[in-house]
Parts: sequence; structure tokens; C-alpha cells
Amino acid sequence: MDPASGDTFYLTEGTSQTVTVSVTGAPTNDISIDVSIAGAEATVTPATVILTAGNSYEATFNVTAVDDTNIDGDQPFTVVVDPAVSLDINYSGQNLSDINGVALDNDVAAPPPAPAQVTPVPTLPLFGILALSGLLGLFGMFGMRKTKA
Repeated sequence: MDPASGDTFYLTEGTSQTVTVSVTGAPTNDISIDVSIAGAEATVTPATVILTAGNSYEATFNVTAVDDTNIDGDQPFTVVVDPAVSLDINYSGQNLSDINGVALDNDVAAPPPAPAQVTPVPTLPLFGILALSGLLGLFGMFGMRKTKA
């Protein structure tokens, strides 16, 4: 099997990998092998490969990493390879190892909102402060005068 059983392969979300299954020798009958995915991060098509004399006892299936919108990091999955089914006793029940895969996350977080614009607080220049102090002082002096009745 290529990629080899037991190896790990990596797929970016939305991309596919073709896996080839073949046998050595010449089976006396067709061989059927079911494949599936453990986990929700990938799919496999077709779900059954059939090795026949007509295809030189070689068949392929595709593994596709699901292109989701979740920002969930890289996620592992397993291509589960069921035991072979055949009338040829030399191949019937033979079980290839499962294949490990990793779906590489291609989703990114939205950028943070722009910081709020800080509006500067208006300040009085030194001359304004002195003028205001003088006016307040004058009002204070007039407020203290008593008027006679």
C-alpha cells in the first residue's frame, strides 16, 4: 500500500491523497477491501476497492481532508483498512495496517478589532490658565463685598 501502512501522511484541509493498494503474486480470485475513516476530519472514496485481474490486482482510493471553518488546529485521523475478502484463501482475511493521517488546519482567527481612537482631552495653554485664575479671583473679591441696605 502506498503510502505505506503505519506511516503518517499530512493533508491540508481541502486537499486529497491517492492511496494505492496492490498485491504481489497472482491471486486466483478477486480481492475486496473496505476502507473507512476514524474521525471527522477526512473522508475516503470509494469505500471499497476491488483488486481484479483486469486492474492488475491494483486499485486506488482517495483520502480528502475536510475543509471546515473551525479553528481547531491540526487534527489526526485514521484510514481504517478492513481485512481482505476473497475466495482465494491466500488473501482472504489478510489485514493491512491502518494508515495514520493529519488534517492540517488552514483556518485563521479573525484579526482583533482595531483599538479605539483616543481623543485627547482639551487643555488650556498657560496663558488661558492664568487668565481663568485671574477671573476667578476677581469674582471671588466681588462676592465677598457686602452691600448695605
